[in-house]
Amino acid sequence: MFKNFDKHFYFNIFIGWLVCINISFTIYSLFNGTFQINDDLEHLRAAYFVSLGEVPYRDFFEHHHPLLWYVLAPLIKILPHKTLVTLAICRSISFSISVFTFYYVYKIMRFETKQESSILIFIAVIFWTINSFGLFSNVKPDTYARFCYFFGLYHLFLYFRDKHFKNLQICTISICFAFMFIQITIFQILPLIFPVGYFLYKNPNQIKNIFKALVIPIIMLAIAAYYFYINDALYLYYEKNWLLNKILSKINYGNQSPKLYQIKDIILFTIIDLLVYTYYRKFNIYTTTIAILFCSELLQRLILPGPIRYCLYLVIFSTILITPLLTSLIKKYAHLFGIIFFVITAYHLLNSLIEFDIQSSHQTRPYQYFSHRNMEHEKVLTQRFGIYHPRLHYYWMYPLPESIDNMFFGGHRDYNVEKLISKHKIRYIDIDHNCMYCEIETNLTEKQKEICKNHKISAEMYNKYKPVRNTKLMIMKEDN
Repeated sequence: MFKNFDKHFYFNIFIGWLVCINISFTIYSLFNGTFQINDDLEHLRAAYFVSLGEVPYRDFFEHHHPLLWYVLAPLIKILPHKTLVTLAICRSISFSISVFTFYYVYKIMRFETKQESSILIFIAVIFWTINSFGLFSNVKPDTYARFCYFFGLYHLFLYFRDKHFKNLQICTISICFAFMFIQITIFQILPLIFPVGYFLYKNPNQIKNIFKALVIPIIMLAIAAYYFYINDALYLYYEKNWLLNKILSKINYGNQSPKLYQIKDIILFTIIDLLVYTYYRKFNIYTTTIAILFCSELLQRLILPGPIRYCLYLVIFSTILITPLLTSLIKKYAHLFGIIFFVITAYHLLNSLIEFDIQSSHQTRPYQYFSHRNMEHEKVLTQRFGIYHPRLHYYWMYPLPESIDNMFFGGHRDYNVEKLISKHKIRYIDIDHNCMYCEIETNLTEKQKEICKNHKISAEMYNKYKPVRNTKLMIMKEDN
């Protein structure tokens, strides 16, 4: 694969060193928690419920697409009921999937550049830019959807080149799977209408193949819809995944400014590169497609603010576009760039490691506490939800989605967190009583205000608990 790898010694040392430390750091994250550990356990817990035969949205609260839970359910069923063991194994799988994702991104870049060393530069820039090593080992539907999306995009490019129907069929099925993993993939799918439309304009005899290739994805979606329909969960799916998420997005990110300043350098470099591409390169549908996807992502991130992890597709498309130019620029000044990047990335690694360890210890201590005491089935009211703790109520996730769902859609108006604690004599809580209050900038009705109160823990109830040393847990005061 790398038989023609660049011959500059310092350049090789720099790229190899940067890639190795980042991969090592990611592997380290498999077993020590990440910034998004709550999301990991959310999806593993949903997979655990599915393994018990429960139906999402009907039997337990969720607001994501369900395919990941059905993929992981058979594995969850055979694994030992140890949260940290399950977490480490499933993160290893996610990391492996990310490796294959990068492989197909490399295959996509080969349509633009023939320099085989470009994949190493791509990986180096991605890890350096996004500044979150855990994103590629998270047990989240996004990880699986990214693989399906870029696998499908690669086969779309093959179809553009060779016009073989098999590649188009693989593309549509893969991208359909990506959507079934996570609904927001629709924002990466829709822009593909433009390059596909241009291709059909130039090749009108291929229109029939497009319709033929859509048959299987439509059947897949119809089967999924029918499954939820016969289980009385189809409308609930729509309610939780689309209506509720629209409200949550407005509440969580509506007043936030875009986080693009964190990746402003790569965006600026990409825009310059696109200008160069427009005026000096020959037109090709592959680079044009990536450019359209980049512009679409940039526009979305400006209109729909969110955390930096939502910019990952934008960073990937940017890096695909600038890697050929970056490769040629760096090779001319390999010694200088090698020294500068070595110093900067050493500082970056050390700083991230310190922050990472703080986050890891903070997030994993509750699970270690229960795991070391063989208490995986202890009754716990938690917003960090260990995978195997008993589900005592329909709502078991973050307080904010729970209360918003109940206030606006009212499926469980009788839910009352304090009655729940008293009824089940819950010994442990992992919730700050202030977290239960939903502070939303909306005029609530009297009924909604009453529902909101039912999602709060009063100071009187909270004072019945005391902290468990070195964890975020609280235990009833009469217990040791």
